[in-house]
Amino acid sequence: MSKFPLLFQTGSIGRMPLRNRIIMAPLGTNLADAGGAVTRQLIDWYAERAWGGAGLVIVENSMADIRFGRGLAHQLRIDDPKFTPGLNELVEAVQAAGAKIAIQINIQGAGVDSELQPGISPVGASPISYVFDQSGPGRALPARMRRVKHLRALTVEEMKELRASFIRAAGIAKSSGFDAVEIHGAHGYLLAGFLSPFSNKRDDEYGKDLEGRLKFVAEVYEGIREEVGREYPLLFRLSGREYLEGGREIEESQLIARRLEQLGIDGLDISAGISMQAEPYTWMNPPAALPQGAFIEDAQAIKKAVQIPVIGVGKIRDPGFAEKLLEEGRVDFIALGRTLIADPEWPQKAAEGRDREIRRCISCNRCLRIMYRLPIRCALNARAGLEREFPRTPAARTRRVAVIGGGPAGMEAARVAAERGHDVVLFEKERSLGGQLKLAVIPPFKQDLGRLLAYLKGQVRKKVRLELGREIHAQDLLNQNFDSVIVATGCAPPGQARYPE
Repeated sequence: MSKFPLLFQTGSIGRMPLRNRIIMAPLGTNLADAGGAVTRQLIDWYAERAWGGAGLVIVENSMADIRFGRGLAHQLRIDDPKFTPGLNELVEAVQAAGAKIAIQINIQGAGVDSELQPGISPVGASPISYVFDQSGPGRALPARMRRVKHLRALTVEEMKELRASFIRAAGIAKSSGFDAVEIHGAHGYLLAGFLSPFSNKRDDEYGKDLEGRLKFVAEVYEGIREEVGREYPLLFRLSGREYLEGGREIEESQLIARRLEQLGIDGLDISAGISMQAEPYTWMNPPAALPQGAFIEDAQAIKKAVQIPVIGVGKIRDPGFAEKLLEEGRVDFIALGRTLIADPEWPQKAAEGRDREIRRCISCNRCLRIMYRLPIRCALNARAGLEREFPRTPAARTRRVAVIGGGPAGMEAARVAAERGHDVVLFEKERSLGGQLKLAVIPPFKQDLGRLLAYLKGQVRKKVRLELGREIHAQDLLNQNFDSVIVATGCAPPGQARYPE
């Protein structure tokens, strides 16, 4: 019997059956090509996580209308039927692994990066302004993140065009073979902007009160529903709270959730925050200082208000914690984002009772380098975004490998070499493993690094021959006839972080 029976219980969202309660959350990757088409890298990225055991994979924020701007340099597009063949390849790769696949459709609205498309201005319900960092500490961020962002209010005619774009994108998704569509109504983007009292100050039928703020979303939904049919599953992503002064609070989100249920939405994916200002942006991607399930109470509050399935997300790292959320009835499904970047096999390991072997995300947010227009990467998982370049295949020839240094780099090098079938010896002059990581775990809020240290120690003790308390010299290595030597003897602490402009 599974250690986590509820996590691996089958479920369904609308008419879409799922093999378990684990969902891969939608995450921007910058792995599409410059024109927004699917690439082999993108297919490998999602297929890896489907083979790792997720029940549903939700593909990232995909543009439903490029005319109104992009948010990532290589953002996936779904605004033209010419993208259908590539999207279908992606669908088939994920479905071949036994997972279902949905795609998140979005129009950036306030989330436009104007430098990517000069002349394209951010748009929204009303002509408001955002200042990403109002306190000043964000000076290390790229200049474009520090600028004031002025929104232009959409006309009703433009809204009709954008509604048609959402409908077209949903139709392309269905014809491409996706099992479901997720409508993006969170994080301050176009639809979220209409739903928020902070950003919707309109005095026409699309503003004034909650029903007015819901009107455009309802019209978009109804058009999509007519396009895809009554039985096709539609999800909606919503920030339970915007964590912004003057933004939406949970009580109003409960009312919105009930209205979405009445309209016919099949499932609600409850996130948090907005991406246009620093503090609410932090809630979108909870850092190490925040606890597991940082805003799970928001999803729980939404679940109390509706009967349709509710997906909880937000720094969920441990299978036991996820199981408890299901056991207590706080959510119906568990979405994992950065968790599956760090370890795509998290579901499979949990299902097999190997949860101690999970490489747990440390919430360092290196993956958020997408803000800087770079492909997604991970501080713990060197294969993230490079699955094809670094296949997990046995070595063609077994070698004797010496690794010098038992810090995190040395332990990881030894682990990977041993997994590929090499005969590995790790030399560490201290009597314990860990290097500078032993110091890094000491400050407050660094307990996630302690879990990383425990994982690496467990892996090398199981797979590698250890020579602790032993200083090794070049002649010793020559005498032992090693084929390869990996030097991982430490580094100087980094200086002040600098980010590309």
